Amino acid sequence: MGRWHAFSAIRSGATIVAIIDPRLERAQTLQREFGAEKSFQNLEDCLKESKSNIAHICTPAEQHLDAIELCLTHGQHVLAEKPLLPTLEATRRILTQAHESGLKLAPVHQMPFQRGASKLAESHVNLGRIIRASHTAFTSGGDGKSEPERMEVLLEILPHPVSLFFRLFGEKLNVNQFQVRRYFDGELEIDGLVDDTLLRISVSLRGRPTRSELSVIGDKASAHIDLFHGFATYESGEVSKRSKILKPLRFGSNLVLDASRNLIQRSASNEVAYPGLRTLIRQFYRSALEGKPAPISETEILLCAELADKVRLSKTDS
Repeated sequence: MGRWHAFSAIRSGATIVAIIDPRLERAQTLQREFGAEKSFQNLEDCLKESKSNIAHICTPAEQHLDAIELCLTHGQHVLAEKPLLPTLEATRRILTQAHESGLKLAPVHQMPFQRGASKLAESHVNLGRIIRASHTAFTSGGDGKSEPERMEVLLEILPHPVSLFFRLFGEKLNVNQFQVRRYFDGELEIDGLVDDTLLRISVSLRGRPTRSELSVIGDKASAHIDLFHGFATYESGEVSKRSKILKPLRFGSNLVLDASRNLIQRSASNEVAYPGLRTLIRQFYRSALEGKPAPISETEILLCAELADKVRLSKTDS
């Protein structure tokens, strides 16, 4: 992910001051690739010897706490890969440190910043009253990992649906609205209820083909977002025999048109992977440099951490 962060940072107007990797040859490879000024084997040396104002943390989650604390101590705004931290307690503590230091801290919840998800968040009233919102992710990210590692992969994906739901329902959401239905054997199933809208999260390490999608069903229309590619396809809520007959043809043709349009837009902007990441980075930079609110709120960050704790506790209880 460090490579994709560097790629997006440069295209957002940043200068890469330094690359850090325990294997110096890998850091030097990225240094040459992105024209960074220096490369280091450890973060502390980098912060002592380099002048920067924003740090991107792209290490595994279990290494985030020490790295973020060190960056904040050295006056760095921090954008870190998700999940931000493994526990709610650690998340609260680090957010307090950032707030007291006057620094911005945010996790990489990039999916709400994709074109399709952004459009839906702005215009979901056109769907009418939302009846249900479902997020489905099938991933190969657990292949070759131990069982405890596979279960952590499920939790690494959890911030994606939570952040997407947060864009639709905001601070109406709280952890007590969610019930963990399954967390074992490479499967995570969570149901939620906000007002009378059903929320559903399904993550599988075994389901194939791999997919990542959000469906939002309203009483007037529905939207389906391909989160791998970042575009949305809409379905009319028209009810008639004719619409039922034509539904697969309409949906299929709309899907092809939306996918093609999205591919052209991404090609034109050189967005080769991780749609939404560049937009999030740009907004984070703006918040850090201009004192504007961070693109990811503390409420959203804490909800993700609290729900992850609840999922882990459900396994302990069972």
